Amino acid sequence: MERIADLARDGKIDGITDLRDESDRSGMRVIIELSRTVEDPRKALGLLYKYTPMQATFGMIMLALVDGEPRLLPLKRALQIFVEHRQVIVTRRSEYDLARARERAHILEGLLKALANLDEVIRIIRRSADADAAKSALMKRFRLSDVQATAILDMPLRRLARLEREKLEAEYKEKKKLIKYLEDLLASPKKILGVIRDELMQLKATYGDARRTHIVEQKVTQQKIVTATELLPDESVWVTVNRDNKMIRMPVGPTIVKGVAPSAIAQANTRDVLLAINVRGQAGVIPVHQISVESMPVAEVVGLPSDWSVIAAYSVPRELTAASPEADSAEPRATLFLSTRNAIVKRVALADVARQSGTFTIMNVAEDDALVSARLTDGAGEVVLVTASGKSIRFKEEEVRVMGLPAGGVAGMRLQAGDFVTAADVARARSDLLLITDTGRGKRSSLAEFPTQGRAGLGVIAARLGDKERIAGAAVVQAPDSLVVVSVRGKAKLIRARTVKAVPRAGAPSAAYHPTKTDAVSTLIVPSRRVQPPSSVEPETRPRAPRKLSRASKPAQKKPSVKKTSIPPGRGRKGK
Repeated sequence: MERIADLARDGKIDGITDLRDESDRSGMRVIIELSRTVEDPRKALGLLYKYTPMQATFGMIMLALVDGEPRLLPLKRALQIFVEHRQVIVTRRSEYDLARARERAHILEGLLKALANLDEVIRIIRRSADADAAKSALMKRFRLSDVQATAILDMPLRRLARLEREKLEAEYKEKKKLIKYLEDLLASPKKILGVIRDELMQLKATYGDARRTHIVEQKVTQQKIVTATELLPDESVWVTVNRDNKMIRMPVGPTIVKGVAPSAIAQANTRDVLLAINVRGQAGVIPVHQISVESMPVAEVVGLPSDWSVIAAYSVPRELTAASPEADSAEPRATLFLSTRNAIVKRVALADVARQSGTFTIMNVAEDDALVSARLTDGAGEVVLVTASGKSIRFKEEEVRVMGLPAGGVAGMRLQAGDFVTAADVARARSDLLLITDTGRGKRSSLAEFPTQGRAGLGVIAARLGDKERIAGAAVVQAPDSLVVVSVRGKAKLIRARTVKAVPRAGAPSAAYHPTKTDAVSTLIVPSRRVQPPSSVEPETRPRAPRKLSRASKPAQKKPSVKKTSIPPGRGRKGK
């Protein structure tokens, strides 16, 4: 920061108006504000990379001592020498452990022999004139070594108790087992390599966090300014947060790991930033490439408390994290629509959320309440809330103004006594509302059957339920969509929306998932698609790819232009 201030003071970097240090326990954070006269912030960023320690280049020399001689080694040869060195270390260590184990087993054999003939041992010791005479008598009578006889004479009286004798027998068996293992290990070089591998895997499990330094080959030119983000691999991945509050990054998805129930699934890119939200309205952000490919606690990855489950995760492009908060009023802004169990709703600008770092509060949730849904919207659509008793309400999201962090929300629906919201989603054109009950019954009803009402209304009937039957989850879907049904006992199943029977809005659901007699459906998870980065080409002028026509197809008739309603990114039909 001192270097940046000196550069701004000396005029080497123009346009810096403010420099703030907002570092905290979650990491380093430096805010650099530029004046309005700066046309290209990337140019200022490139100068910062060039003149400050923000980015550094260093050389590596693979020089090592091999048999006492300095040598330059290629990577493969260096690894081979390291493995050979570890073989020597493991062999010497095993030989040392084997010698100590044999010595201890030898002493234990003498002690156990003495305990087996305790009365005679005591009689010999009592009749002996001194300790040396007793030791000689014991060695002669029981064929003991000098070390064994000395150990018997030094044995305290408490060793005569039954439990102490059992401990000696258990220790002796353990030493014999260890001796057999070490002798087998030293006789097999292949098994020594296996020990080296196990030790390395243990080191990886303990210290194998994601690498933050990237070694790259790069040609620096004055025409192109390369940022740190562009040095990361551009890969499509899936991030899953499980019910036990552990996070993992996988190359394919959405997938269900046997025996592990997910709580949130998100499609992501390694250059994106992941946003995770829990039931208490707390959120955390972390670069996707820093998420481990092995299961890690959310508290260690994102910083969210392990006591509260994560209910939503979204992958946000870095273009949004750097976007200006002033947006064109003619174009709707992406927002997050939050809903709680007590039907409190809130809208937050996605750009405001994405610019946060570490952990923060995205919504102030009451003690007797909890977040049940966080959905991405385009700012000008409609939302649907579904309650446990089978009621639903649909209203325009514009009725909920965009609020800042960490404000509370407003009433989204009037609930009857004992009722609560189980799910909320964004209405889409030509879509259905899919419901699933705790007994495993489900249904799909066209969204066209759900009238648009005003906010904070009573809603309409979404499903006819049986006695003591409740809605466990709901989602706005189209036939090809994939969903995850999670049970109370932690079982999860990936289903297609088309497999759930389509019935009218007021109709009764039918069997869709079959839980066991001691189990029930807990929730329904919708894998979130990656938030699409803003395009520099306007939608009206963006060129369209030519559509292939089959031989039997006829040219379409020219239709009058109709203004289309924008669909939230990643929430439209496949191919849109």
